[in-house]
Amino acid sequence: MEGSFGVGKYFLETQRDGGFYSQQASAAEVNTFLGLVLDKPDLQTMKAGNVHHLNGTFKIITTTNLLLAQIKSAFAGLIHDSRFEMADPGQEFQLTDVITREGLPSRRLIFGGLSERECFMHDERGGYSHSYYVDVFSTAPSNTRFLWGEALCNPAKDLPELRSEVSATIGPSDGLTF
Repeated sequence: MEGSFGVGKYFLETQRDGGFYSQQASAAEVNTFLGLVLDKPDLQTMKAGNVHHLNGTFKIITTTNLLLAQIKSAFAGLIHDSRFEMADPGQEFQLTDVITREGLPSRRLIFGGLSERECFMHDERGGYSHSYYVDVFSTAPSNTRFLWGEALCNPAKDLPELRSEVSATIGPSDGLTF
C-alpha cells in the first residue's frame, strides 16, 4: 500500500488506496502532529520544504487546456469536486457568493507551471473571502498526487514573485509554534 500525508495551517490530509481524506485541525493538533513527525521542526525548515517544490525550471502555463488530465483529476479530488472546473486567466468566474450567472466556475487560473516531475497551479477562488492559492502535484503518470499547497495573501504576477509570496506566507503569524 502506498500513500501520502499532508498537513496545512488548519488541516490534516491523506491519500491512500486511491482515496483522498481531509479534516480540519486546530493549530495545537497540527503542532502535535509536526512534533511527532519532524525532529525539532522549525519555520525555516518548513519554508525550505515548500519553496523547494517551486524551484527548478517550469514551462509556464496560462490556460487550463495545457494542464495534464491526471493533474486536473487530482485537483478535482483535492477540492472534493466531481470534475475539474477552472476559468482561464481573464475569463469570468464566480467572484462572490452571489450567483450572478449559472455555470461559472468558482476558481480562475492565474498561471501554472509544468516541469519534468511536478506541476503547480496558482489560482484564485471567489466567494465570501476572495483568496489565492498555490498547489503542487507530482506528474508521474502512475502516481500523480498532491504534494503541497498553501493559501496566499496576494496573487503573484510571475514565478519569482510566487516563490517570494510562498516564502513570506509561512511565518510566526501562522501559529505553528513548537
